[in-house]
Amino acid sequence: MELWQKILLIVSVSVVVLALIVILLVFFIKRKKANNIVEEFPQLLLALGGKENIISASFKGSRVNVEVNDKKLINKEGLKEEVDTIVVSSKKVTMVAGNDKSIKICDYINKTIDINE
Repeated sequence: MELWQKILLIVSVSVVVLALIVILLVFFIKRKKANNIVEEFPQLLLALGGKENIISASFKGSRVNVEVNDKKLINKEGLKEEVDTIVVSSKKVTMVAGNDKSIKICDYINKTIDINE
């Protein structure tokens, strides 16, 4: 085997190994984030009556709108620990928590529902 062939082989193997390392890192980072999402707002989910009571969640600005099956299962005191303001209507809970926290809460609810379905 000539020198240029050895160099080409070493470079090719190095590129493949580097690509595998990057793929594994991305996989483990995403997996860690998926595991952490369940621990972010655990009391919030309970205060909304559990994952079975939640139909959907969306946000607009500092508000999170959660559509629920049964408003009787909602624990307003538990929600007040996580958010600033709560309004409960017939099938919807609106929570005000600030822009960044509202996005995190909405993502948490939607990902928790997706993970557990």
